[in-house]
Amino acid sequence: MPAYPLHPFPSWRREAMPEIHRIGAHITWIEEPDLIVLRLSGDVSVEDAEAINVRHFALIEDRAHIFMLVDMAGLRTDTPAGRKLTSEALTRMPLHGLAISHAHLEARVMAKMVITGSELFKTEDSGKFPVKFFDDEPAARAWIAERRQALA
Repeated sequence: MPAYPLHPFPSWRREAMPEIHRIGAHITWIEEPDLIVLRLSGDVSVEDAEAINVRHFALIEDRAHIFMLVDMAGLRTDTPAGRKLTSEALTRMPLHGLAISHAHLEARVMAKMVITGSELFKTEDSGKFPVKFFDDEPAARAWIAERRQALA
């Protein structure tokens, strides 16, 4: 039985269907006006990490800021090289908040390594972005909505 229903969006999110991008076993999309959603499933190879970053930069082109929601429920493993690529990418994005949901212990450790790694790649032009872990997606989305409103 899959960890998710066959449809990647809960029924309450289907009113405006964004274009879904598949990268390996993972899916990502952008929800207007400024939210990247990434659902990780299985192993994340270096090639997956690189392709995800390329897709995300294409999705956020010409945007002043974005938020990101990463669902880690299906994540199994990743690689140090993939974490490094992700850390570097996060420092180059106009990120105003990163919400991580469904992160089991190993996934939480991997996410914290990526976040810590991003600190190493920050420059004077890199923005600082808050990161918060959530047990479920609705709580993560509520936090993003609060951040969006506070920054408006």
